[in-house]
Amino acid sequence: MATPTPESVNVRPSRPWIKTPVQRLPGILTSLAAIAISYFIVGISPLKGKLGFAIVFFPVFITLQYLLARVRATKKAAQDIVVASVVWAAGFLVFLPVISILFTTIKRGLPGLNLKFLTQTMSTAAFTD
Repeated sequence: MATPTPESVNVRPSRPWIKTPVQRLPGILTSLAAIAISYFIVGISPLKGKLGFAIVFFPVFITLQYLLARVRATKKAAQDIVVASVVWAAGFLVFLPVISILFTTIKRGLPGLNLKFLTQTMSTAAFTD
């Protein structure tokens, strides 16, 4: 039996922490199912608009994530998924007002930005302007 030479051996570092597309598919399908179920619930309930969708989406998403983890793994893993989903949802909800304020400020302030704004001084402006 011949020993392999360094040129014939293809050694590459592996990254087992990165999920393959097949491993990501259940999570993507769960997200799409949560969007569809939330859209359906918002359509038939008195909850309307973006806020109603968000109120329905997060519990539906967390429930579907729990059910998926419960089917595929143990109860402990399912509880871990629920806690992780709640933390991610809370983080998103915390940053939502900041993103909204930034978007509104840029949207309303963009028409006022021009070359004169950046090159002229405010020396002729009064305190009543």
